[in-house]
Amino acid sequence: MLQEFTLNRGRAIINFTSKYCDNRRKILTSYAYSRVVESFIAHLRRDNPVIYEAFIQGFRDEDELIRDFMEVIRLLSVCSVEEILEVNNKYAPFFKDRDLFLEVVELLYHYWRRMERIAVVHNQRQGDGVQNVRFVQAYELFNELILSIYRRTKEVVTCAHAKGVSVEAEIGHVGGASEGVEGAFSDSVYTTVKEAQTFAAATGVDSLAVSIGTSHGVYKSNRMPELNFTRLRELSAAVAVPLVLHGGSGTGDENLRRAVYDGITKLNIYTDFLTGAMEELRILQTDSLIETQKAVDEGMRKVLTHYIDLISK
Repeated sequence: MLQEFTLNRGRAIINFTSKYCDNRRKILTSYAYSRVVESFIAHLRRDNPVIYEAFIQGFRDEDELIRDFMEVIRLLSVCSVEEILEVNNKYAPFFKDRDLFLEVVELLYHYWRRMERIAVVHNQRQGDGVQNVRFVQAYELFNELILSIYRRTKEVVTCAHAKGVSVEAEIGHVGGASEGVEGAFSDSVYTTVKEAQTFAAATGVDSLAVSIGTSHGVYKSNRMPELNFTRLRELSAAVAVPLVLHGGSGTGDENLRRAVYDGITKLNIYTDFLTGAMEELRILQTDSLIETQKAVDEGMRKVLTHYIDLISK
């Protein structure tokens, strides 16, 4: 008999007969959830060390990071950030840099989406499962619950319009650079004009991140991604809100310059900022907290200056 959940080499097998999670609480307390998070953090350490090193700051070790990360996601499904910190300040490291936290949550979600997911049902066996539920409906509900957890987490952290904060949304699939598919996107991955128009009109977002071929994180090779500038121009002409490019780090100066020319109004280059800061720290080699902060600021300043000069030409 298959276990409740198995994960091996990018393939997740979900045994709905053994256990079927039909709400957020069940998913976030399941063995499957803990197994995916553990695998994701190991993947992050191996394939995206810059973000991993920044994310683990404030925790004794990786085990503590994994345990607290799983718990804070559970808490965010029912509480605000402020409520969480009032109860237990041990989660504060996650929210010192909320952009970093959101980046990691997004990478976790896309890590799950990239997996080959196989759901199985054994009708012969009685259990705490889904034997009497239509399989397709059950599988669709399960995927919708995963998506709702991801969206709820982002919604709580960003606080949205209720506090006068502008809202940026992403539509399409901006994957992870560690997937090794840079320059090899199929058309199904790109944001379509129709879905961008519909989403922007229905939600009232202030800006819209679109998928035209970039990826989050650090590219494994020196190969530059191939951006779909034709699709970008179509989106720019059809959508009224400003367009955003996620995964700009490592995309290449010429690609970014052209993206801005063809309609992108905001570039996300968080990984480049982290890389710049880490490079300055490697050069400095100091134990002084003040000097460390100065080096981090200088590394990020150099990156920002470079990109300002780039798009101003």
